[in-house]
Amino acid sequence: MYWLVLMHDFSIVQAVVNAVLERAKGRPLSEVEISLAIGRLKHLHDENLLFWVQELLRKEFGQSLRVKLRVEGIDPEIECGCGFRGKVKDFKVTHEMAHQGLFELHCPKCKGTDYELLHGNDAKITEIKWKEK
Repeated sequence: MYWLVLMHDFSIVQAVVNAVLERAKGRPLSEVEISLAIGRLKHLHDENLLFWVQELLRKEFGQSLRVKLRVEGIDPEIECGCGFRGKVKDFKVTHEMAHQGLFELHCPKCKGTDYELLHGNDAKITEIKWKEK
């Protein structure tokens, strides 16, 4: 499993493309299907990811390459000083904030910010499958 930590937009795209190239090792591909798990605090747009992954992979494998991208959004999960441990549904992040690694998130129990972020700002490739020509 490949882990992509603290990357945004194009950095994630490049890491995904590199992972496909590394796994494919020069095979002629006709189709590639990539599954990602991306924290919602990353504030990434599936359409942008698909567009750029597709563009870069087609430069390597040809314009006829079919690319499928599945993205699972991961909610933030924290462990707070007040004892709360769990997922947080109420948070704020904009694209501009995400580019700077910023987000607004408070513990749902105590409303504080004395917590450790366990999940929600990370990204990982969960699966890469392909068909050869």
